[in-house]
Amino acid sequence: MHESIASALYKGYTRKLIQDGFQGELLPANTRAAWLRQVVKMQAKDRSSVAMAPPAFVGRGKNAELYIHGVYYPSTEIADGEKITPQWYGYAIRARAKDFTIESQPLPVIITNHLVQRTMQRLDVAHPRQALLSLQSAFLASLLLEPPSKGHALLPARGGAVIAVPDRDYPMCWAMLTFVNKERLSVQQMREVLDVGNQIVKHTSNFFRADVARKLACAA
Repeated sequence: MHESIASALYKGYTRKLIQDGFQGELLPANTRAAWLRQVVKMQAKDRSSVAMAPPAFVGRGKNAELYIHGVYYPSTEIADGEKITPQWYGYAIRARAKDFTIESQPLPVIITNHLVQRTMQRLDVAHPRQALLSLQSAFLASLLLEPPSKGHALLPARGGAVIAVPDRDYPMCWAMLTFVNKERLSVQQMREVLDVGNQIVKHTSNFFRADVARKLACAA
């Protein structure tokens, strides 16, 4: 896909996100389990957010909790009285069946507009959500690994890798900058990407354990 086409598609999509705002709706539910499922459906219907990992259900009955990890695009440039750059910010949601409450916390990851556009271009993907979902491995890596103290890191993604650095304002937060096709990676770079991928696989079985999920949901 040509760069100009990817840019036009992406800008049109994000412009509508800002205009529409939050689109999710939480419908009534008769049981705690049904209410948790409604939370999942609400997030799926909200076009301004994308779940980057499967929903994690922890516990049973009144002690059941739901964790959702993803990214969202703010519908306003102002947050807490401070102007922010509209791009994709990591978030975690914890829904508690006991008292029917939903808590949201930031996650230390930012996916830049440039990365989404470049992913659309390089993978020939017409929809920004598809491009974001192709970055799931990089998203998981950003939650499991700490940003390098200096320089950059290569995080695995479908069809290539993501160049990520510590955010300028928040050094403990990953800032994902751009996408590189696998054909353009050197042998050493491919080894680096595979090494990170192996670390993700190693931790995947534990990723949605209750203690890990709570830790992620409380990350700031």
